[in-house]
Amino acid sequence: TLVTASALFGLGMGGVAPLQAALLARDFGARDFAPVMGLVGPLMIPFQIAGPPLAGYIFDARGSYDLAIWVFMGSTLAAGGMVAMLPVESETTPSNEPEREPAPEPGAA
Repeated sequence: TLVTASALFGLGMGGVAPLQAALLARDFGARDFAPVMGLVGPLMIPFQIAGPPLAGYIFDARGSYDLAIWVFMGSTLAAGGMVAMLPVESETTPSNEPEREPAPEPGAA
């Protein structure tokens, strides 16, 4: 069971970093990607640090991790809902990058 759970966890978490980078690149463009990526880490770290002590506190207070799991599932679903509400541009060029003029058609004068 532990091997199966570890494999599923690895498959799920293996996509988080590339997906995060792809979403940031799409929404902020190449010019602003590095500064935005640098700001994301410090915003995420406090939440990542708070998770294990919160789960331990809930276990100590209630004698079970059930509530902690529900809290983490709820926060994950809330975050997923917020990501789903992000506007998606129909074009591949982010709005903060200059538009390129289309190439002239062959034979056009």
